[in-house]
Amino acid sequence: MKLVLAGFALLVVTISVGVGCGPKEKYCYEEMDTCENVKRGIEADDLCEEFYQGLMRCYLAVDRPAAGIAIFRRLRQSLSISLGIVPSQESHELLKLLQTRAS
Repeated sequence: MKLVLAGFALLVVTISVGVGCGPKEKYCYEEMDTCENVKRGIEADDLCEEFYQGLMRCYLAVDRPAAGIAIFRRLRQSLSISLGIVPSQESHELLKLLQTRAS
């Protein structure tokens, strides 16, 4: 099951990075669909950091930095409570991007 979820995480993260929107589009439905898929991944495995990173990237892409910051907080809490660890450097870098976009 873990191997299947890891493959799903890689697929979702690849999609979330690779889907783009035109500059005049207010909403990008493809990216929003990807965000929903990543949310399902987190529901399936709430300790898979790649799912959270994919969702943070999605929220960056659709200009919802506050939502991305909330996801980082959820990741930090899940990892801390369940595994006693902190998010990776990559997750912290995504947080910085989200915070910059929010200000």
